[in-house]
Amino acid sequence: MSESIDLRQLEQDLGGRYQIVRELGRGAFGTVFLAREIALHRLVAIKALHRERVVSAEERERFTREARTIGQLSHPGIVPLLTFGETPAVLYMVMPYVGGESLATVLRDSRRLDPDDARRILIEIADAVAYAHGQGVLHRDIKPENVLLESPPPGDDAPPRVRLIDFGVAAFPMRDRGAGATYDTWGTPNFMAPEQALGEPELDPRSELYSIGVLGYLLLTGQLPFDSTKPSARLVQQRSEPAVPLARRAPGAPADLVTTIDRCLAFEPERRWVNARELRNALMRGLDATVPTVSLARQALRGRRPVRRTNRSRSTLVSESISAVHFTGLANDARFSFRRLRKTPGFTAAMILTLATGIGATTVVFSLFEALVLRAPALPNPGSLVVLEERHNDGHSMEMGATSFAYERYLAYAAALPTVFTGLVGQTIRDFSLRSGTDVRTVGGLVTSGNYFEVLGIRPALGRFYTGSQDSAGGAEPVVVIGYDFWQRELRGDRGVLGRSIVLDSRPMTIIGVAPRGFHGAFAGIYAFDAWVPVAAYRQSPRATPASSPRPIGVVVFGRLRPGLSAEQAHVALRVAFPRIPMRNPSSHVLDAWVEPLHALTPDSRGATAGFMTMLLAIACVVLFIAATNTAGMLLARATILRREIATRLAVGATRLRLVQQLVVESLILCALAGAIALLITTWSVRVFNAMPSPMPWALELNFSVNMRVFLFAALAVLGAGLLAGLAPAFHATRVDLAAAMKEGGMQSTVPRARLRSAFVVAQIVLSVTLLTVAALFVRSLQRALTIDPGFDAAGVVAGSLDLRPHGYDDKRLVTLLNGLLVRHSGRPEIESASFAADPPPSR
Repeated sequence: MSESIDLRQLEQDLGGRYQIVRELGRGAFGTVFLAREIALHRLVAIKALHRERVVSAEERERFTREARTIGQLSHPGIVPLLTFGETPAVLYMVMPYVGGESLATVLRDSRRLDPDDARRILIEIADAVAYAHGQGVLHRDIKPENVLLESPPPGDDAPPRVRLIDFGVAAFPMRDRGAGATYDTWGTPNFMAPEQALGEPELDPRSELYSIGVLGYLLLTGQLPFDSTKPSARLVQQRSEPAVPLARRAPGAPADLVTTIDRCLAFEPERRWVNARELRNALMRGLDATVPTVSLARQALRGRRPVRRTNRSRSTLVSESISAVHFTGLANDARFSFRRLRKTPGFTAAMILTLATGIGATTVVFSLFEALVLRAPALPNPGSLVVLEERHNDGHSMEMGATSFAYERYLAYAAALPTVFTGLVGQTIRDFSLRSGTDVRTVGGLVTSGNYFEVLGIRPALGRFYTGSQDSAGGAEPVVVIGYDFWQRELRGDRGVLGRSIVLDSRPMTIIGVAPRGFHGAFAGIYAFDAWVPVAAYRQSPRATPASSPRPIGVVVFGRLRPGLSAEQAHVALRVAFPRIPMRNPSSHVLDAWVEPLHALTPDSRGATAGFMTMLLAIACVVLFIAATNTAGMLLARATILRREIATRLAVGATRLRLVQQLVVESLILCALAGAIALLITTWSVRVFNAMPSPMPWALELNFSVNMRVFLFAALAVLGAGLLAGLAPAFHATRVDLAAAMKEGGMQSTVPRARLRSAFVVAQIVLSVTLLTVAALFVRSLQRALTIDPGFDAAGVVAGSLDLRPHGYDDKRLVTLLNGLLVRHSGRPEIESASFAADPPPSR
C-alpha cells in the first residue's frame, strides 16, 4: 500500500462492517489496523494485504494459507482467527485485538529481562509452539516482533499473557509443501537455524527450537548470540557456538536456564531438544515456588482472574494446566481411532469379522470348558466336598469312575470318622421305573443315604427333605423327593403334590418335597435327576416278607470335611481307619484310602473330558492367533498408506511411543467390537447347546452359560488379540527415516515391512495347514472307527434292556421270565432268532 491510506475507502471495501481506528503496524506483505466491529461493538485487529500485492496470485495464495493455518489452530497462546474475507479490492483477515505490546517493544525499553520473566515467556512460547507442531504446523519466523504480551485487565496482578502471531510463512511438512517449502529461504536471518538459513527443504521442528534459543539468549542479555550481518559469517559463528557464552553475558541467570538455552543453540539438530514439549518441560523443571508464574493454559482456564498463591510449587501448577489443555490420552486416541475406522467401513468390517470369528470360536469353546471342567457344583462351600476312594489288592468295583462301597462299609466309615467329616454320604444312580396309572416310563434318580440333603446344605423349593433318621433302625420311610423340573413338567407345578403317592420300581413312594431349581445333585451332578429316594427304604424288596434281609447295594461315598481340615489330613485319618473296618471278602485287602475334590463330572469322565476340551480350546486359540495375525497383516498394509501421516507426526514432535499407543488403541477398539460380536455368538451358541438332546442314555443338565468367568476370558482374548494384532504393526509403522519419509513417494521402510508381512503370511499358512491336517486326521480316524468290523453281522439286530431285580425278582424267577420271553418272541414271523445276555456286544 502507499504511504497515504484512504481509510474511508478501506471501510467501504470491507463492506461497511468495520470502523477503522488507526494503523497498528506495517510489514512487507500487509498492514494491521485497529478497528471497531460495528455490529458487535468490539475492537478487532484487521490484517489486510497490500493493494499492490492483491493482484498477485502467489501473494493471495500465501495470505489465504496464513488465514487457513490460523483458522485451524485453537490455543490460548495463539491469536485466533475471527473471519477471513476476499474482495476484488482487498484480502483481509480479522482477529481479536490484543491489548499490550510486542516483546520487541519491551526489549527496546528494558534491553534485557529478569531471568524469571524470561523463563515464563519461553515456557509459554514453547507451549504454543508444541501445540502448533502437534497440528503439523511450523511457524518458521519466531522473533520478538511476533510475540505479543497481552496486558491483564485492571486490578489483575497476573503477568502478561504471551500470544504468538504472524503465521505468514508457516509450513506444513508432509501435509502440503506450503509457501516456500522449496529451497527458498523464509524467516528472519538473525533467528534462523543454520539449516533454515541454508534453505534446506527437509523441514524439522528442531529448527524452531533454535529460534527459541536465540530469543532466550536475547531476553537474558539484550543482545543476539551472533552479531555478524553477513550470512556466511553468521554460519561460521553458529558452528562455533555463541561468540560470548550465555553464562558469561548473563551471570545471574540460573544454571539450568542457561543450559537449556545453550542446548537449543546447538549447530546440529540432533544435539538440540527432541521437540518443543521436551523443551517446555525442561524450562518448567527449573521453576521456583516464589516465582509469580502462571501458565498460559492456567490463565485461560481461570479467565484471567487474579492469581491465588498456594503451597504447591509453580512448576506443579504449570504442569497441571498444560496437561489440562494438551492431554492426549486414551480417550482422545479412542475418538481419533473411531473417526479413522468410520472412513473405511469395508476395511473395518473385514477386520472386525475376522477377529470376531477367532474370538467367538475361542469363547464358545471356553464356555463349554468352564461348564464341564472348571465350574464347581452350585452348592454351599463346594471346596470342602470330597469323594472317598479306595485301592484294593484284587481290584474293586467302580460306579461312574469312583469306588463303589458296600452300604455297610459306608456306614462303618461314617461311624469311624466323625472328627474328619461333618457327614459322609452314600449314593448310587438308578433308572427308576415310574408307573402312573397305566403309563410306565423311566426317570433318572439317586438312591442316597438319609443325610444326603443335610450334608449338602440346601433347602427344598417345597415341602421337606428326608433326614439322617432314615438310616436308623426302624426309621426307613417309603418317601421320595422329586426334582424341580419334574415337578414343573409332569405335575405342572402343583403345590398340592405333597403327600401324593407315586410308584417307583414297584414301590409306592410318598412325595414329601421338591428339590430347588437348578439342583441336580453333587457328585455326577450333570445328569438331570428327577427323584431322590432314601437307601433304607429302597433296599426293602417290594415282594419281601418282614423277615427278609435288606437287598445288597453299592454306593459312591462323598462327604464334607470339617472346617480347617485338608485333604492330606483326611488321608492320614483314612489310613488309620480302613484297617479296622473288615471286608466282606476275607481275601480282599485295602491298600490305601484317600479323598479327591468333588466335581460335577464323574472321575471316569472328567479326565477324558478335560483332555478333549483342552485340545479343543488349544485349537480355538490357534484359530484366534490366525485371525489376529491376519488382522496384523491388514493393519501393516494400511500403515504403509499412513506412513506419510506417521512421519509428519514424528517430525513435529510426537514421540514414537505416543504413536504406538494410538495405533495399539485402534487395534484394541477393533478387537473390542469383535469381542462384543463374539459374546453375542457365544450367547446364542450356549442356548443351542443347552437345547440339544442328550447323546447318552441319560438326560443331561449341562447348563452352559456366559457367566463372569466366560466374560473375563473374552476380555482377556480381546486384549491379547488386540496386542498381538497391533503391537508389531505399530512398532514397524513408526520405525521411519524422517528424511526419506518427508520426500514425495518415499519408500524408506518397504523392505522391513515386506518382511513382516511375509512373516504374517507364512505364520497364517503354517497354522492353517496344521489345523486342516489335524481336522483331516480326525475325520479319517472317525471314519475308521465307524467302519471297524465288530466280528459279527449287526445288520437287522434289535436290542432291548430289562432289569427286574429292583422289582423283587430273584435270579431264579428272572431266568424263568427271560426264557419265557425268548420262546415267545422266537416264534414270531418277523424275528429270525432271539437271545439274551447280561452285556450284549456293541455294534460299533
